[in-house]
Amino acid sequence: MHYANCSEGDAHYGVLCARLHKPLNYFESEKKLVHFTEGIRAGLSIPHNVGVITGHTLRDKKNTLGIIDFWQDKKGIDWKVKAYTNGKYMTVLYVKNINKGCSVKQEAFLDCFEFLND
Repeated sequence: MHYANCSEGDAHYGVLCARLHKPLNYFESEKKLVHFTEGIRAGLSIPHNVGVITGHTLRDKKNTLGIIDFWQDKKGIDWKVKAYTNGKYMTVLYVKNINKGCSVKQEAFLDCFEFLND
């Protein structure tokens, strides 16, 4: 698993990327992606979420699946999360403290990921 983060003012940006041991089919991928993001949320002790919104793709690429969720941590800080899989990798991108900073920049970050060779 790989992880990176940075901050701009009070907004914090991060990405987690995991390579799967074996490729998943389309239907397994979405279920595992939801489970992966729920595990991250639990690991960060974030108690609240809006609910996973499924059915997204990464910039309309048919071989990807994506989900969106909104979280709120114990301090009342709001997060936006977008996660994607191509069946070989799973990636979670987040912006913590979405009420601070530029929403256009935040969306650009959340939509910037690219799977290699796709």
